[in-house]
Amino acid sequence: MAKIQEEELAVAFIEWVNTFDNISRTVTNYTDLVDGRVLIEIACDVDSRWFRSLRGDILEDIDNWVIRSNKLKRLYTLIQRYYKEVIGYDTKNLDDPNLHAIANESDIKELIKLCVIVLALTVQSLKDVIYIKRIQSLSDNSQKGLMGAIERVMKKLEHGIQESQQPFNVKEELPQINVELAQAISEKEILKKTHQALMEEHQQLRHQYDDLKVKNKVLYAKNENLQAENDELQDENDELQDENEDLQDENDDLKQKLDDLKASSQHKTQSGS
Repeated sequence: MAKIQEEELAVAFIEWVNTFDNISRTVTNYTDLVDGRVLIEIACDVDSRWFRSLRGDILEDIDNWVIRSNKLKRLYTLIQRYYKEVIGYDTKNLDDPNLHAIANESDIKELIKLCVIVLALTVQSLKDVIYIKRIQSLSDNSQKGLMGAIERVMKKLEHGIQESQQPFNVKEELPQINVELAQAISEKEILKKTHQALMEEHQQLRHQYDDLKVKNKVLYAKNENLQAENDELQDENDELQDENEDLQDENDDLKQKLDDLKASSQHKTQSGS
């Protein structure tokens, strides 16, 4: 495998392992996997009872390559037994990873061998549907890289299938998975386009909302001004009303005085005659 392909596949594995909720740390570099801790946690997620003897190794976090190597050996031994006793595959045709090189030198090529074997294990377990969906959630490049790695491992395992078992059928199952991946990628593109259309519609509605908000503020200000003018006019009307009432009282008083004068004048005229 070329160096560039190794690095691309390492990136895909990093993206994949970070889909697990039970891992104790986020993996940012392939060297985060060399101590075996995260891979053991993934194995325990696959079958907690089968790999329960490794739980103590999860708690250990010792920076010693010999201890790391022993931890990886225990993990790989249980993985080989799981393939044979639980799933029904003989791992004799697999390229065994150099665990010493992984633990002591952080050898990316050997680490990828181990990661591929763990990956293939997940898609054949009782939780295979869950793990396949996790692969489908990754980027397109990562999906293709991981599915290709699974296919290569499965072709090697196929030669060691025990007749009494009916394990994962590469020729039948992988094409179906590829179809599902293609459908998922197509659905992803449709969702992207739908999302873009909704975003554009959202922006248009947002602009309309902002315009209406501005117009509403203008109308509110005009209404406030009109209300103020109306209040002033009302005050003026009240004052005029008060003045009118005062004038009415004065007019009534003057009328009364005028009537009194007329009556007095008429009386005097009659007395003189």
